[in-house]
Amino acid sequence: LYLEARVWALSLAEMGVNAPEVGFELLDSRGRVVGEAEMGWPSKRIALLMAADGAAPFHAANWTCFVIDQNALPEELKQGLKETKA
Repeated sequence: LYLEARVWALSLAEMGVNAPEVGFELLDSRGRVVGEAEMGWPSKRIALLMAADGAAPFHAANWTCFVIDQNALPEELKQGLKETKA
């Protein structure tokens, strides 16, 4: 994982959020990989991406995507994952 992704992962772990699927692959109805995310929570349909250009297949499948950057965790992400606490 990139440094920014590690920082976000640690912040989420400190919040007590369940671990994501790292290196998540979004599959289509035929089982083909149509999208990839650094981290994903399939039960919440939330994906963390390193670049916004990878969001299209997730948006098409009604997922919420966040682009990992050097900023603090977005409030919407915190709220979306609040119910996944261990």
